[in-house]
Amino acid sequence: MVTLIIPFYVLLFVLLIFILAETRYKHEPFKNWLLPLFGLKLIGTFAFVFIYQYYYRGGDTFGYFRGAQIIAENFFYNPKVAFQLWMTDAAEITPKNREIVEGFEYFGNPTTWPVSKIASIFCILGFSNYLITSLWFAFLSFIGQIALFRLFYKLHPKLWRLMAIAVFAVPSVVFWNGGILKDTVILMCLGPLFYSIYWLFIVRKRLLISSLLIIICTYLMWQVKYYVPMVAIPSALLWVALHYFKQLPSLGIKTIIGTSVLVAFAFFSLFFRKELMAFSNDFVVDLLQRAIGFQVWHGYLAETAGASGYDLGEIEFSLIGFIKKMPASINVTLFRPYLWEAKSLVLLVSALESFVFTLLALWVLFKTGIFKTVKIIFSQAHLTAFFIYTMLFAFMVGFTSFNFGALVRYKTPCLAFFTMLLFVIYAIGQQKKSI
Repeated sequence: MVTLIIPFYVLLFVLLIFILAETRYKHEPFKNWLLPLFGLKLIGTFAFVFIYQYYYRGGDTFGYFRGAQIIAENFFYNPKVAFQLWMTDAAEITPKNREIVEGFEYFGNPTTWPVSKIASIFCILGFSNYLITSLWFAFLSFIGQIALFRLFYKLHPKLWRLMAIAVFAVPSVVFWNGGILKDTVILMCLGPLFYSIYWLFIVRKRLLISSLLIIICTYLMWQVKYYVPMVAIPSALLWVALHYFKQLPSLGIKTIIGTSVLVAFAFFSLFFRKELMAFSNDFVVDLLQRAIGFQVWHGYLAETAGASGYDLGEIEFSLIGFIKKMPASINVTLFRPYLWEAKSLVLLVSALESFVFTLLALWVLFKTGIFKTVKIIFSQAHLTAFFIYTMLFAFMVGFTSFNFGALVRYKTPCLAFFTMLLFVIYAIGQQKKSI
């Protein structure tokens, strides 16, 4: 009976996007693109649901949904228990919730239980139907993508068609960011986070709503994948700092301020050296534990379930060792799996995408030149920040995944930025040649 409501929800979401296009963006050149792009999003969501239900016959997405169902079922029959579950941290078993959550494995993980709690809201709205809940995730992640596109559009209005392709049309993003997954939650929040930082610190308008969105998006991302805001927020703040630094009126003032900042940073590092060393050690240990954990688990999957594992060679367990593995980690995130490494239909699609990215990156470098490419990246504050975000994120994902099946969805939060960088570098490079 509930499945009969699915077309209603599809029409509802299409109507909401249509209203958004005709009201909020009625005078923008991309207005007529929003509905077709949302249609592409829906195709990706239906494909995701179909493949996970009939090809994989399981997966993380169903685990998250099962937790959402637990809360949703209690919401209708015992709302007090549902609210207690919403307020309960992972693995916090009490006499009141023991019978409800005991045996639900995702309840014990601090990064999986929050996804179930988020999904439960849409599970309630979707009458505990998996597909409808997935459609809610797709709709909200599309709204998040619109925010990221709006940011790219404001920074490069003449390239809006290319910016739309970068944000909405990368195949991995279309497929992996439309279902009930951590990565979809990240996509809901990443665009609004950067866009709100832009409005709050660069434009200096919409202060209240921007501040609230920054807090909410940071909190949600921290709950499901803490390393994303750890990379995104410093990169965005670097953008803000470089933006105002470049606006200083003279080289002398820039030199004085730059030197003062470096000296202040040196004194700060010296004064808090013990605390900084403790934090860096904790971070390195945590990153190492994640890498070992993923390597062991995904290595097991590669041997027992036909998954495609990879390795980065021997790893030296130190900060220098991590730095040595940065090029290989970034390469595996942005340009692998190679075509000959694909062992399944899903990985073949990812390999084709990686091959296209490889050709595109080589074409941009060939047409623009390596030195000019570097000059363009560091000529504009936002390009510098987005480049650093992309490289750091690609390193962390490539260093910890150790499995192409996981990598293809873990890397999606940096693909829009990477694609945008390639398009903008090429456009600026060609523009300078024509002058």
